[in-house]
Amino acid sequence: MIKNPITPEEQAQILGLKLAFLIDSLNLPLEQKEAFFDILDFASLKELENLASLLETVYLNEKTKTIDNSFTKAVARIARQDQKESKNLLQRTLKDLENIALELKALDNQKNDGKEKN
Repeated sequence: MIKNPITPEEQAQILGLKLAFLIDSLNLPLEQKEAFFDILDFASLKELENLASLLETVYLNEKTKTIDNSFTKAVARIARQDQKESKNLLQRTLKDLENIALELKALDNQKNDGKEKN
């Protein structure tokens, strides 16, 4: 069974509720919020839809700002830790190479000492 589509009046009511929520959620003084509500009476349906889309973007940006900041800090912390670990790994690798070079030199000296005895 197919449901009846939403009527234009129902669409307008849903859009009105959405706009009311979004305008109320703005971080603005009450007078500015009231000014938004005042201009709604003069806007076309398309303008109201565009305003709702814009306000929804503002709302979502505001709500995710803390998450974005936390994420940025976490990524920076991971990058610093990775850089520190890379530096430590490089130092250990250089020390290991230095020890290998000393061992090879010692073996070479032993080999040369053996040849001199012959």
